[in-house]
Amino acid sequence: MCLLLTVWNLVENAVFGILVLWALEVLRLPQAAYGVLLAGLAAGGVAGSLLTDRIGRALGVGRAIALSLWASVLAYAGMGLASHGAVGFALLALVGAAAMVGNVLTASFRQAVVPGRLQGRINSVYRGATWGVIPIGAALGGAAADHLGLRTPFLFGAALLAVAGALGLSHLRTARLAQARATATQA
Repeated sequence: MCLLLTVWNLVENAVFGILVLWALEVLRLPQAAYGVLLAGLAAGGVAGSLLTDRIGRALGVGRAIALSLWASVLAYAGMGLASHGAVGFALLALVGAAAMVGNVLTASFRQAVVPGRLQGRINSVYRGATWGVIPIGAALGGAAADHLGLRTPFLFGAALLAVAGALGLSHLRTARLAQARATATQA
């Protein structure tokens, strides 16, 4: 889970590092519209927070995490192809919703299965890995955009996240997560 979310954060920050340039130069939005574009991300985050419990219960935690990852892949690929502000707004809303669902489900799972005496240590390692890639992602996104164009971080990011999902999601199956939660509850 930590490795998958580290890649996810790397991709997210590669994209967010060049987002303003994408909005201005690819979508050709006026500067004043950038805040409106970002409101899509916030609106999606709020919607995702309101729907996380329902999605987790309906699909199971593993499938809900997988859905949030694949929604992010779709959104980033779409952003790499988009040319209209309304499409960018909708795709950023999808990113916000997917991020919220994925973050809430993974954090609550981790808190449920990690013994209380280890919570601080596990959380610090988790944060070190997942947040430690923020500047790396931003630098890679900037370099890719500079050398290969502003659409590249979105498309490469979607591909990298898809590979990470294909490799990592098999370890996050709903039944396996439920078993881990039950074992932790019994301990």
